[in-house]
This record gives sequence, C-alpha cells and structure tokens, in this order.
Amino acid sequence: YLGSRSIEELRPRYLESMEESLIDAAHLLATAVGAAAVKENEIDPAQVRSALDAAFQRKFNAQVYSIIKETVDLRVYVTNGAGRVIYDSEGGKAEGEDYSRWLDVSRTLRGEYGARATRVEPANDDALVLYIAAPVTTTDGRIVGVLSVGKATASINELVHAAQVRLAWVGAVGGGLLV
Repeated sequence: YLGSRSIEELRPRYLESMEESLIDAAHLLATAVGAAAVKENEIDPAQVRSALDAAFQRKFNAQVYSIIKETVDLRVYVTNGAGRVIYDSEGGKAEGEDYSRWLDVSRTLRGEYGARATRVEPANDDALVLYIAAPVTTTDGRIVGVLSVGKATASINELVHAAQVRLAWVGAVGGGLLV
C-alpha cells in the first residue's frame, strides 16, 4: 500500500515543483518586459519581441538527469490590458486573439494569481500544458498587461516514470527482504 501510494503521489509533486518554478520565471520575465517595453501605459510589442526572441533562438546543451535540453521549450505570450495577445513566442500564431477569458489572463488582470492547465489534445494526459501568468506593470504599479509562461508537462513525464520505476524496485526489494 505504501509503495503504491508513494508512486501515485510522484506526479502531483513534480507538477507542484514545475508550477513553483514557472511562477518565478513569469514574474522575472514580466518585470523585464515591463522595464523594456512599457511606454506611456502601453506595452510596445516590438520592444517585447526584441527583448524575448533572442532567448528562444539560443542553442545550448544541458543534461538534466535523463533529459537533454538544447533549446528553451517554454511558450511565452503577452497580452495588453484588454487581454488581447500582442506577443506570442510560437511565431506570433496567437497574436491578435482575445485571451481575456482565459484564467491565467483574466485573474492576473484583476490582480489575482493567474494559472491554468490546458490539454493540447483533450484525451491525452501527456498533452497537458501549465500556464502561469504575472502582471506587466507601469513604474507606479498599474497593470497594463499580462505575461504568461507555458510549459508542457511531457518533459517531466519522463522523470516521473523513471522515479516510479526506481521506487517500485526499491519497494519490491524492501518487501522481499522483510519476508
């Protein structure tokens, strides 16, 4: 029972850890975008593009346990104060769309914690993407837009599976030793 329960609890703990890191990333990026791109209470999309596009073009090589990372695999979009997308790191595909009803955007525009989880493919648990938002503000603290950071959970699914296998082996060996 304990082994089974521990294995079931791994994925939610990994997701919590992922969400916590995305909160930091969203607030850091929103602050940087606010400093670089907010002029006269408006966000300048060209300045956002200038500030963020280079990061998405960077190539690197980092091994995180069993995962090899070579590019930034976050999605970042920025909305104006009305919730309309003015920047999308995925080649601008959502630019011009109204995201004002999406929980990450609507809550953040109200000054609340904004987050959502969306399945890219509704029937596929591996197609879940977490989105965490932070307000883009003026120097006096007024919210003029939202920056959302999205990360597919597929990358942590590998880590969760590896941890589940290790935990199952440890449980089986430990149980065998008790008998």
